Amino acid sequence: MDAQIIDVIPIVSRIPLTPTSPPQDWIDEWSRQLFVKVKTDDLDGWGEILPAAFNSPRVYASFVSRFRDYVVGRRIEDVEEIWETLRKVAFSGGYGVLVGSISGIDIALWDLYAKMKKQYLGHIHGKKEVSITRYASLSRYSRLDDLISACHNMVNDGFTRIKLHQTKNDTVEAVRRFREEFGYDMELMVDMNASMKLKEATQFANEIQKYEVKWVEEPIWPPDDLFSLREINKIVPVAAGENFFSFHEFQNALYLEAVTYYQPDVTKVGGITPTMRILDMLKEKGAKLSFHSRPHNGWIGVFASIAAANMAGMNAMIETPPNSIPEKYFNYRAKISAQTIITHGHGIGIEPIEPLPELKDEKVLIFHS
Repeated sequence: MDAQIIDVIPIVSRIPLTPTSPPQDWIDEWSRQLFVKVKTDDLDGWGEILPAAFNSPRVYASFVSRFRDYVVGRRIEDVEEIWETLRKVAFSGGYGVLVGSISGIDIALWDLYAKMKKQYLGHIHGKKEVSITRYASLSRYSRLDDLISACHNMVNDGFTRIKLHQTKNDTVEAVRRFREEFGYDMELMVDMNASMKLKEATQFANEIQKYEVKWVEEPIWPPDDLFSLREINKIVPVAAGENFFSFHEFQNALYLEAVTYYQPDVTKVGGITPTMRILDMLKEKGAKLSFHSRPHNGWIGVFASIAAANMAGMNAMIETPPNSIPEKYFNYRAKISAQTIITHGHGIGIEPIEPLPELKDEKVLIFHS
């Protein structure tokens, strides 16, 4: 097996966010994706990038195009060496957008590698017993009545784990109403999108503690302030990691016991190659793993995360949209319920259906002022 890569293609897409009932905010902002297709003569591999900076897929796509020359002509078997090359080419530019851009290429290379072996990527090193727990991630609602109505529909659909993205000003009230409506058997998480400094976050954590949330996600601005995260983690369980861009940031968070739930995002941290190093470390330390995956109907990142958990032999939670996979836009091999996702097939188990809807505009997503 000595196939060479002949092309690397970024594909900017506008797969629409599936509206909840009542409809959520951010429908337009989250209806945009960036996929990467890596080609050999016979096969295509697919990856995904979360275009977090400026909510702009085209910013990341430009870097993918620049990385192309360092990938074309290389062997698929050299996926980890290719990752090292890309990281060294871009290292003096820091992390963030550059590492995010590598993510899609790396995921596509691993997908292609497993397809060439005609295996499911998660079992490439042998099949392990792994439990993947799914939760529904809702975007924001301007009216709490709409949020509670949407949660009723999620419960009716069988979901027992829900994450909210409300503001720092209405989250406590949203959680109070949720518990009043649904009780304490439901697992409830809140994502604060790095909206508070330590003093305010401490007050918030003390207020919300009595409602027994599973975690408070990214309560601190900036999101890599590990010392402040550690202080909040002493009050309520903290989840973070989507804005950690290297193995070493996860290593430091573990050392400081800054968080309870570790949230690597395979579409932001550099792909499957660095994610495997992170998971091996988390597994060795007995840490809790819950993959971050923006619920914007991209789905390739979800499947790549599940494959990584299977490769590492590690149980994990996975963030997903509150809906099924839109079959108009994806071919996939998986058993999916409101509780779990079991993926199979060759590669990571999912591919977009081309041609994909074209993104014609840019719209910045502002979580908080």
